[in-house]
Amino acid sequence: MSRDHPLDELAGSRPAGRISIPVVTTNIDTELEALRRSASYQHNDHASATIVNRPGLGVVLVALPKGGHMAEHRAARPIVLRVLEGRIRLKLRDQTLEMSPGDLTSLAPDLAHEVSGVENSAFLLTIGGGARQTPPL
Repeated sequence: MSRDHPLDELAGSRPAGRISIPVVTTNIDTELEALRRSASYQHNDHASATIVNRPGLGVVLVALPKGGHMAEHRAARPIVLRVLEGRIRLKLRDQTLEMSPGDLTSLAPDLAHEVSGVENSAFLLTIGGGARQTPPL
């Protein structure tokens, strides 16, 4: 992995090291390269790396190969998906969105959704603030 970029010092570092420092700075392109070389990406439906994990804020980089899939799930807090590369399909209960680079979609807490890679894709998942909501029984 190249360490030529000044922000590459955290690339591949353990998430605990990233969240225990007051300022987290990294290069997303370098993070994505490392993620796509990982065994997780090579052998699973998707791979992810936590970039930021603080009270009230989380940022996760997700790489989906073409045909990769994240099964239906819910988030206890509001989330934002922002596509960086490729195309993804975001399936909700009553609609399906096809998202491309630059597209951003926000979902309310506890909204069932699933994500598929239409192409080799990458997106940033931002997990919003506030207390975690417990889904109704």
